[in-house]
Amino acid sequence: MATDPTQPRPFEEYYSEAMDAKWWPGADRSDLRPRVLLEIAGNMLRRTRGGKTVLLEHLWPQLDKVVVIDVRLSETARHADIVLPAAHSYEKVGFGMPTPWTMILGLSDKAVEPAGEALGEWEILTGVLAAMERLAASRGVESYTDSTGAVRRFEELVGQFTFGGALRDEADLANEMIRGAELVGNLPQGTTLETLRNHGWTRFSD
Repeated sequence: MATDPTQPRPFEEYYSEAMDAKWWPGADRSDLRPRVLLEIAGNMLRRTRGGKTVLLEHLWPQLDKVVVIDVRLSETARHADIVLPAAHSYEKVGFGMPTPWTMILGLSDKAVEPAGEALGEWEILTGVLAAMERLAASRGVESYTDSTGAVRRFEELVGQFTFGGALRDEADLANEMIRGAELVGNLPQGTTLETLRNHGWTRFSD
């Protein structure tokens, strides 16, 4: 990998030091070949340094499938095998800059239905997992071992992802985020999805 000339030492030395000191446990997976890339609302080929050179030349040839979930045909989407259209800001429930840096939490509510076949990212991912469950069942495959060594059952993918069906779409997800933030004191007591819908925003408590 090319080294930034302003760095006191080559990049490889920093990387080796971090690996030897075990600062990033589990980050060194050089023993595994990447097979599938799932890019959500990002654009790594444009926004990553060397994206269209280093990544396209060295990462892309190793991949069996590149899937992009986005609202537009980004540079990364142009080099993807599958592009899944995501609902835009006013086509789903979400938050604008959900961070205490802005002092307030603003709600972006769903104003219109998504165009065409677009869905919210949460619904898309739930659908992908449901398809994996069906495909595994049709092939008689019951489980797989993940990168941590844990055995995962295909029939449980959707249930685990949606907490037993409690989180089916962006509205469910937003409601759970608000509830958790209120319980730990980040948002004022009594804040709910409905109170945010009525007022549009609330100030962070802590």
